[in-house]
Amino acid sequence: MIHLRAAEPQDEAYFLALRREIQSNLTSEEHSQWWETFEHRFVAADGALTVGVIRITNLGAGDGLVHLQVSKAFQGKGYGTEMLLAVKQQAEALGFRVLHATISRENGASQAAFTRAGWKPTLFEVAL
Repeated sequence: MIHLRAAEPQDEAYFLALRREIQSNLTSEEHSQWWETFEHRFVAADGALTVGVIRITNLGAGDGLVHLQVSKAFQGKGYGTEMLLAVKQQAEALGFRVLHATISRENGASQAAFTRAGWKPTLFEVAL
């Protein structure tokens, strides 16, 4: 069972390690600047195991943009879906009314996790 807790300053190193799973050349300085841009950061744990992070960017007017990352070691085990279910409660307590996410077409695992968590796909785009 996933538990989300608010990220604390000492969690910044864990966030950096997760980001480097995707972007290996990321510098600590670049990460520190990025870290400061998120008001709402959460660490996801299953008991003593830290499995990932989830963030909410405030878009205004009660809307939030969700950013989810599950550690590669824990992907494919349902943690993404559990994290998305748990973040709904956190977001509501923070005053958000609608949550959004952007998922690349190639990321079928994330699309499936969001769908299992009750999210509905909506997309409008224009080719430029």
